[in-house]
Amino acid sequence: MHLCNAKSEIVFIRHAPVKIPHKLFGFTDVEAKMVCKRDLIKIREKLSNINNFYSSSAVRCLQTFKSIWPTENHLYTDKRLWEQNFGDWEGLPFSQVPDLGDIKDTELANYQIPNGESFHEMCERIQPAILRIAKISLSKSSIVICHAGTVRAAIALALKSNYQALRFEINHLSITRLRAMENGQFSIISTNTNF
Repeated sequence: MHLCNAKSEIVFIRHAPVKIPHKLFGFTDVEAKMVCKRDLIKIREKLSNINNFYSSSAVRCLQTFKSIWPTENHLYTDKRLWEQNFGDWEGLPFSQVPDLGDIKDTELANYQIPNGESFHEMCERIQPAILRIAKISLSKSSIVICHAGTVRAAIALALKSNYQALRFEINHLSITRLRAMENGQFSIISTNTNF
């Protein structure tokens, strides 16, 4: 049984876990640690009616794509789909990432990480790429292999709110499905599901 319709959907898959666990990586290019092959086959089978592929150019995303679709050679990469640039926080153990305390979601979305970018700035970089994919997806559904931040930027388009998208959990190898509509709008079909 196929998971998606033949057209109008964008299926976002977060990359597999990274080989160096428990650290914060955004712009840093780290390798993925591939997981149970059976789970990857399930993803491929459920999405077998879609053959329109996009990916962040990060190694962890490209490795995830090749592990799920080992014989597929048609992949469009877009560097705008990269994760948020965490600047001075890149590579820090999660326990050492500064605690911003109890701040409002709007402040968190606009918080400028030293030598990095805010979530809002990341959305401004990523969302034009997603809108381009959405236009193509009106006639044929698409799969995007990317990062948690990229998925949240897509959810933000559907919600018309960058800061509200920060409330969504996006696990490794989870599936988030949006429907692209003719008027440039989106609806959210499902988020953070696993096979």
